[in-house]
Amino acid sequence: MVIEIKTTQAKQETKVTDRKLEVYLGNESDRRYMKEYLRSIREIDPIEIATVSNPTKLSDIPKNTELIDIGLFNKLVDSSINDLKKRYGIEIEKIDLERCYVAEPEDETIIGGFHDLKSLGYQYWYEASFTMIFNSKLVSKEIRTLELVRNYLHDCLHHSTFRSFKRAFRMPAETNKAKHRVPEIYREQYGINLRNQDGLSYSAPDLTKLSPQAINLNLLMDGVIIIVTSEVAKRLGSEITPKNEIEQELLNEILLAPFNNEILQRHFKFYKNVTEPTQKFIAHWGGDELIKLVLQAMYTGDLKKIKKFFDDKTGKSNSWEGMFMQSDFKLSNQSINTKEIKSKEEITLGEILENIQIEGFVKGTEQYEICKRAIGFWDFAYKRDEELVDAKTVDCSTLTSQSHWEGALINIPFIAENQRTAFSGETIDGFDKMIPGDVLIKFVSIIKKDQSSHLHLEVEITDDSLKQNILNRLEISGHIFTNHLYLTKIGLLGLPIKI
Repeated sequence: MVIEIKTTQAKQETKVTDRKLEVYLGNESDRRYMKEYLRSIREIDPIEIATVSNPTKLSDIPKNTELIDIGLFNKLVDSSINDLKKRYGIEIEKIDLERCYVAEPEDETIIGGFHDLKSLGYQYWYEASFTMIFNSKLVSKEIRTLELVRNYLHDCLHHSTFRSFKRAFRMPAETNKAKHRVPEIYREQYGINLRNQDGLSYSAPDLTKLSPQAINLNLLMDGVIIIVTSEVAKRLGSEITPKNEIEQELLNEILLAPFNNEILQRHFKFYKNVTEPTQKFIAHWGGDELIKLVLQAMYTGDLKKIKKFFDDKTGKSNSWEGMFMQSDFKLSNQSINTKEIKSKEEITLGEILENIQIEGFVKGTEQYEICKRAIGFWDFAYKRDEELVDAKTVDCSTLTSQSHWEGALINIPFIAENQRTAFSGETIDGFDKMIPGDVLIKFVSIIKKDQSSHLHLEVEITDDSLKQNILNRLEISGHIFTNHLYLTKIGLLGLPIKI
C-alpha cells in the first residue's frame, strides 16, 4: 500500500490506496474452502447474534421513528468516516445496515448502550454487529443517536481491520471424534496482533498491567478505536444540551470527559481496564503520531512502519518483539509445497531483475543472466536434506544449492570446498544451461583467487519462535561481519546480505 502525504495551507490530508481487507493462507484448495465457508456464513441473516428477543435492523428503522433520528445518524456517519479518512489515511468500510441489529433494553430501568451486558458489538465471522441502544425512557433521542453513531463507527473500524485466515491442522484425530470432524479454520492475524490455531495470542492478556511501558495489542487496538471515535463525537456533540444528570454523565462518557463512576459503574470499569491504559501508553510513546501508525497498521496488516517506530524510540532492534511477544508464542506449522505459491516470489525476482538493470547490469552480464535464469525456478519445490535437518551449521554450498534466495546480492563469489573441487560436477556452456542447485564458481582453485577477498559463510540455524531467525557470520580476511537471514512464513530462506 502506498501512502502519500498531501499538505495544504488548511490541513494535512493523508491519501490512501486500495488494499486487501481479508486474506486466506495455505494451498489453493484450503484458500477456496475458507473463502466459500465465510461467504456462506455471511449470506445468512445474522439475527442469531442478537441477545434479546426484539432486535431491529438499522436498515429497517423508518425516518419517523422515535428510536433514533435515522436521517441524522446517516449524515453523521458519512461525515465522520470522511473525517477519519482525511486525518488518519484509512478507508473505512461501512458495515451493511442490513447486517446491523439494534435493540432497546427490555427492562425500563436499564440504561442500555455500548456498555450494556447484552451488547455484543462486531462479529467478524458474520461481518455483522448487534448493539443495545440507550433506553428511550431515560435518554433523549439526540443523545441516543449520537451514541449509536459512536458505536457504529467503532464496529466499522473493527470491520475494516485487516485479517487473515488459516486452516487448523490437528493430527491425528481422536478415534471417537474423527467421524464428526470438519475442516477447521481460524483467524491468524487481526490488525497488529496474531494468534495460533490453539488460540494462543502473540500478545499476552496481562501485558496491559505494564502500561505505559507495554500493553496487550488487542486492547491497544480497541482503545485506539475508542479514542478516535470519541474525538469524532466531540465535534458532533458540541451543541447537544443534556436534559438531566444521567444524560450529562452519558454524554461525558461518550466524549471521554470525566464522569460519575457511581452512576456509570460498568462504563467506569471499561474506562479503567481499556481506555485509561491505552491513553497512558499512547501519551508515553508518541501521541497522535502513534495513533496514526496503529490505525494504518491495523488497516493494512503491514507492521514495518510501526516496528521501526518502536526501534527508533527505544534505540534497539526488534523492540516490538521484546515489548509485545509472549515467550512461548509460536505460529502453527503445516506442510508446505512451494509449487502452490503462485505470485509473490515471482514478483520479488522480477523486481530484483528490474533493479539490477537500473544499476547497470544489462543483458550478457553475470548478474542479469543469473537473475533472469532464476525467474524460471521460482516455483520449484523446496528441498531439505540431512545436512539441513540434523546439522547445526551448514556451509555456503549447501545454502546456495538447497535454498530459495529472496533479495540476495547475486554478484558475491561464494567459495566452499565441495563446490570448489566439484568432484561429481561438470562445467556447463552458459547461463542458459543452469538448473536449480548450480552455483557460479568464480575461481577454478583456491590458489588462483585473491586471498584478500576470500569469503567464508557460516550459517547457524537457531530456534526463534517468532521470526525463525537464522544468524550468519561472514568472515573476510579475519574480520567477522554479522548479518541476518530469515525464514519467511511459507518456509523459504531469505538472504538480505550486503558487503
